[in-house]
Amino acid sequence: MTTVRALTVRQPYADAIVYGPKRIENRPRPTKYRGLLLIHAGLATYEGLLPPADPDWPDERGAIIGSAQLVGCHRATEGCCPEWGFRDSWHWELADIQALAAPLPARGSLGLWTPSEDILRAIRQQRCPTRDETRSDSRIGCQPDTAHGSEP
Repeated sequence: MTTVRALTVRQPYADAIVYGPKRIENRPRPTKYRGLLLIHAGLATYEGLLPPADPDWPDERGAIIGSAQLVGCHRATEGCCPEWGFRDSWHWELADIQALAAPLPARGSLGLWTPSEDILRAIRQQRCPTRDETRSDSRIGCQPDTAHGSEP
C-alpha cells in the first residue's frame, strides 16, 4: 500500500479546500509527493483570506476534515491560479476532494506528515464500503469483500 500523507492547513483555508472551491494550496517549497493527502484543519487562523470565508463552513480545528489527491505542483507565475494562488509561492494542485463524514481529532505538524495507523484505521471506518458493497479504495487500504458477495 502507498504511503498516505497529511497536511495541516490553517482555517479558513482548510474549509475552503474541503467544502469550497479552493484547489490550490500555497506553500513556500515544492513537493515531489503525489497521491492521497489528508487535509488537517490546524488550530491557527490565517487572517488574510481572499476571498471571504463562507459562514456555512464548519470551522473545525485540530482535526482531519477531508482528503484530496495532490496531483501537481508548480511555481506561481503572473496570472496563474486566480483567486486562491499567492504570488511568490509554490502552488500545490488538489483534485478529488472528499469531506469526512465526521472530523477526526488529530495533532497536526509542519509540512507533509505521515498519519498514524490509528488515524488511518479511523478514516477507513468512515470511508470504506460495507461488506455488501464492491467499491475498492486501496489508497487507504479498502478492499471489497468478495467472500460475502450476493448469490445469483
